[in-house]
Amino acid sequence: MSPLSGLVFECGETNLHEFLKNHPRTAVIEKINILESIVRSVCFLHKLNIVHFDLKPENVVLFNSNQGVKWKLIDFDSSFDLSDSSSRFVEVSGLRFTEEYVSPEVMRFVKPTSSSTSRTIEIKTSMDVWS
Repeated sequence: MSPLSGLVFECGETNLHEFLKNHPRTAVIEKINILESIVRSVCFLHKLNIVHFDLKPENVVLFNSNQGVKWKLIDFDSSFDLSDSSSRFVEVSGLRFTEEYVSPEVMRFVKPTSSSTSRTIEIKTSMDVWS
């Protein structure tokens, strides 16, 4: 019999989309604090040459602990490591993303016009900033 292994992650309470929907009168200062947490997380990823590529309210989750409330990024299935040159240029057909939040340069290739010929796109950190 072979041993089983796995990863255990902490359980978040709710995502940002649900939180804002259920708390429509959230104070502006609290929204600014949430935004600051997101910006810090994205800046940290970009310093490591990682592009999340699927930033959206559903991928920002509230965690409550002894240290207080923290908003964290989740769902790195679509992320790219830009320090790996082979993942910097990708075929658009192989991308996984949420259309409502993807950057314009990706949408240009997803919904091609007659002038677009290339189906390969360069992944950049600016794509996260757009999201």
